[in-house]
Amino acid sequence: MPSPTPKAELERFDCALRIDDRAGSHDLVEPLRKLGCTVREERLPAGDIEIIGIDGTVVGVEYKLWPDVLACIRSGRFAEQLRGMRREFHVSWLLIEGRIRIGQSGKVEVATAYNTEHDIAKWREADGGFTYPEVVAWLMTMTQCGGALLWHTSCPAESALWLRSLYYWWTFQAWEEHRAHKAWFVPPPLWENPYAEPPLALKVACLLPGVGNTRASSIVETLGTVGEYPSALEVFETGTVRLAEVPGVGKVTARKVWDAVRAREKRGVKRRPRTEKGAAGVARGKSTT
Repeated sequence: MPSPTPKAELERFDCALRIDDRAGSHDLVEPLRKLGCTVREERLPAGDIEIIGIDGTVVGVEYKLWPDVLACIRSGRFAEQLRGMRREFHVSWLLIEGRIRIGQSGKVEVATAYNTEHDIAKWREADGGFTYPEVVAWLMTMTQCGGALLWHTSCPAESALWLRSLYYWWTFQAWEEHRAHKAWFVPPPLWENPYAEPPLALKVACLLPGVGNTRASSIVETLGTVGEYPSALEVFETGTVRLAEVPGVGKVTARKVWDAVRAREKRGVKRRPRTEKGAAGVARGKSTT
């Protein structure tokens, strides 16, 4: 993550959710306090909620109801707010509360009253005559181009629960201590290109059963040569004995890999003819395409 800001260094151990004291976000204060959260009301430079993680990461959340979101599509207000959030926070979230649907006319309708106990809502067509593709396109632009993370809730109680979960995620453990995703791949950091070519170890981990990121890296290093990485086909054909010798793999995982290949063959998926050593491999630091 980016280096902590001076503000984060000073306040990183101040375990509180900071809520902007203006209308709208103020409505979250009591639901959060009922959930046991320590809440501080103050005027924030950007966003509606601020969380400072245990590692100094500053997280900002803009909280909006659907009518406000739809108004922003026409006015461009959130685009300006997002620019301020990107200046103040390391991570920026857009939290949208409420419900929408496509009406009989094809236009977006907004729930004006929602009974969470019986899942009953009253609906009206949104002001401005929005179509669903228009709304989705705007959200995709704000997330994929603007860099905002997006979450949706149905009611204030759910919004408070989500904010508490976000708070605990950042304050219970540091960023690098969250490892559930490494069971099968390592995602790119938020500020890097998520569409970049994945490393070979990631591809190997996705192709082989029971092989996570650590084992995949070990396979690449052990079965590769000085100038070449092994291809997935070469890993398959290396045999269980050789594969079991890779540090961290063992006989059980090697057998899983072999059984997966045999099951694949029984389904009628033919393996490519084996090429000479290195021909099917990938040169270090180079793409196969």
